[in-house]
Amino acid sequence: MFEKMKYLVRQSFILLLLTFSFGACQPDPKEGIQLLKTQEEMQKEVSRFIPLGIPTQQARQIMEDSKFSCEDRKDKKFLVEKRDDNGHRIGEQTIVRGDFLSCEITHSYFIASTSWQVSLLHKNNRVIMVYAVIYHQNL
Repeated sequence: MFEKMKYLVRQSFILLLLTFSFGACQPDPKEGIQLLKTQEEMQKEVSRFIPLGIPTQQARQIMEDSKFSCEDRKDKKFLVEKRDDNGHRIGEQTIVRGDFLSCEITHSYFIASTSWQVSLLHKNNRVIMVYAVIYHQNL
């Protein structure tokens, strides 16, 4: 009887260890770039995943793994502008010209949509600037 109890305890312990081990291997649902509410927060979040100097292809993979759609833009212009928490432009705009990876994700709701756009300026296949902006639109 004592041997059977030891066996059951040992089996339960092994099962418990396996459960925790496999649970620890599951990806965290919060992995990947989070879609945040303000331009400043979004800029920090993207920069956390895409440090300057990272190879462009690796940056693209990170963005696409986070459900962004990306396309290459060669020798094109994009605007760098500051937006408030409601997505309204404030301050001056700066035009940047060069090769960049343009990534976007849009969520549409019943009467509005929000787009998160990320531009990754690169040179010699390395990211040299990360820029994020959020646009809100009423449908």
